[in-house]
Amino acid sequence: DNDEDWESSYQLCMDCFSKGAEAAAIAGDYEQMDAWLSVAIRRSIGLDDQFRAHYIHVRSLAQRNEMEKAVDVGLEALELIGVRIPSDNVKLHTLIELFKTRRLMKRICVADLKKIEPNKE
Repeated sequence: DNDEDWESSYQLCMDCFSKGAEAAAIAGDYEQMDAWLSVAIRRSIGLDDQFRAHYIHVRSLAQRNEMEKAVDVGLEALELIGVRIPSDNVKLHTLIELFKTRRLMKRICVADLKKIEPNKE
């Protein structure tokens, strides 16, 4: 996390920190992932890089089944572009839909999913 490196090779540094965060998440080392993402977010210059870091964070939270936190991080990312959604309404709606989906998935096996026709819209 050297200033000179970031100034001379911004994109390389951002790629390394983002990929490092993704690798840490895949390995289940969420403490390291948070450290890499913290630097990536702090050093990011544009919205694309900030969104990339938030996306990695949301995916890792979903992987850990921390859906409420994932929604919070997603809402933070939307606020970066000026989209403000009252989080209480989103959380409640998301949790309700998550519960419904989990309940439905308990009754469906993989073989049934393979029989479903793709949506052609």
